Amino acid sequence: MKEKQIEIDFTSEDPKVARQPGIRWAPRDATPEEHKHWIDTDGKFWVEMNSKIVIIMSFVQVGMVALMLATFKIIDTFVNGPSPY
Repeated sequence: MKEKQIEIDFTSEDPKVARQPGIRWAPRDATPEEHKHWIDTDGKFWVEMNSKIVIIMSFVQVGMVALMLATFKIIDTFVNGPSPY
């Protein structure tokens, strides 16, 4: 008869300690004050930065689709000749 192995979950908040085999890194939950401070400082910066990046990348994507369609038209013109329409 096999005995069931005991499973023990060791956790640590310190990443250096958690590098040891058998120990899992588990950060503690932030307090409401720490959460609010992060939202007002670092979080606000990243939201503003990401919104600018999304807007710029949207223009890049629309520009690439327009360039692709223009390339298709140029290739079609050279292969089939000018369109009668």
